[in-house]
Amino acid sequence: LVAALVAPGPAAALSCIRTTPTDAFQRADESPDRYVVVHGRLDFDQSRAPEGYAEDASDVTLPARLSGQALNRDGFTTPFDVSLDLTLQCAGPWCGTIATDVDQLLFVKVLDRGYALEIGACPGNAFANPSQGDLDSMVECLGGACVVERE
Repeated sequence: LVAALVAPGPAAALSCIRTTPTDAFQRADESPDRYVVVHGRLDFDQSRAPEGYAEDASDVTLPARLSGQALNRDGFTTPFDVSLDLTLQCAGPWCGTIATDVDQLLFVKVLDRGYALEIGACPGNAFANPSQGDLDSMVECLGGACVVERE
């Protein structure tokens, strides 16, 4: 029984705090880094991504393409079609994952040399299939009326 309790493996789950788009906006706004909020689709070679759980997991950076609309004060109306560095970060054996076949609300880091998207084992910079309410809340946040949701 003791061995089962201390043995590493899939039974030992990663516990993540639920993050909402407004939480992510606030975190990005308070960061010394610059971010752009994009509603769009990400394309990259998923065969090169780590599995969601792997004993020998390590961060992987892949080239990706993001096509969609960037947030401005009028909403998601600025065309955004860029190449970026996608980093799938791992925490122990758990790695971040992101789908290529769904709409995403993404918080993309602006670098001197381009853009980067970091997806951690605990998600926080990507929200699949955002609702219209999620998108509207980003406009409100940009206007200074961001309501951070707490449970």
